[in-house]
Amino acid sequence: MTFDTLILTPLSKDFAKYKFAEILKKWKNNFDDGTKPKPQFVFAIADTAEAELKEHLKILSSKFEVSTVPVPYDALVKNYPMIQAEWLTNTFGEIALFRNMLLDEARRRHPDMAIFLDADVVPPVYMLDFFHEDFTTIPHVNVCGGIVKTFNNNWDVVYGFGDFKQPWFSGLDWAQKVPSMRLAKVGFANTACLALKWRIIDDDALKFEALPLKFNGEPMVMSEDHSFSHLLSCYGYKIFIDNRVRCDHLRITPSGFRWLTA
Repeated sequence: MTFDTLILTPLSKDFAKYKFAEILKKWKNNFDDGTKPKPQFVFAIADTAEAELKEHLKILSSKFEVSTVPVPYDALVKNYPMIQAEWLTNTFGEIALFRNMLLDEARRRHPDMAIFLDADVVPPVYMLDFFHEDFTTIPHVNVCGGIVKTFNNNWDVVYGFGDFKQPWFSGLDWAQKVPSMRLAKVGFANTACLALKWRIIDDDALKFEALPLKFNGEPMVMSEDHSFSHLLSCYGYKIFIDNRVRCDHLRITPSGFRWLTA
C-alpha cells in the first residue's frame, strides 16, 4: 500500500538554504528507482519573503514537486486574534497562523498523510517508510511524531515531547521518557516532525492556537505545539513517537551553524 503524502513546512528564509541542501543530500537517491511515490512539499511563506526564497525553492523542485501557500503577512498577522491576547508573544501567534494555513491546504488536497516538518528540521531517509508502516499496520495510530532534540531557555538539550504535568518540553532523561520499543505513547509531541493520518487532517475541529495561561502564578504561553496535542487528546486521539524517526535539528549561532542529531 502506498500513501499520497504532503510535507508541510512554515518556511523561514534563515533556514531555507541549509534545509534544502541537507534534504537533497539525504534523500536524492531514495526515490530514483521509481518504486516509491515521492512526497509533495508545501511551504507556507510570508508574501514579504516569497521573492527571496524562489531561488532556494528551485533547488528542491529539481527533485520533488513543490508548491507554496503565500501568507499575506502584514494584513493577516496584524488582525490575527491570537497575537492580541495577554501574555502572548508574536512568535507563537504567527507560527500558529502558518500551521493553520498549511492544515487548510492539506484538507483541500485530501492526502493520505500529512507531515509537519519545521524549516530547521531534516528527517532520516526512511521517515516516510516508517510513518507509512505505523499508519498501515497499527489501526489506532493516527498521530505519530519523530525524535527532535532542542534547547530549553538554559540551552540544555531537551526532547520535544512529554506529558502535560508542565506546559513546556520535558527535560527528563531519555530512557524515562521513551522506552526502547518502536512506538511510545506520549502526552504531547511538538510539530517539528509530526505525521497526521487522513482522519486527523479531515477533522475540522482541530486547529493550532497559542494559549495564554498561568503556571505557578506566573504568566506564560502554551505554544501551538502543546495546545494542538492537548486538543487531539480532548477528542480522543492518541499520540505516539516513533523511535526510528530521529531528525537533525539546525541551530544557528553567531559563529555559524550546527546540526543536533537525535
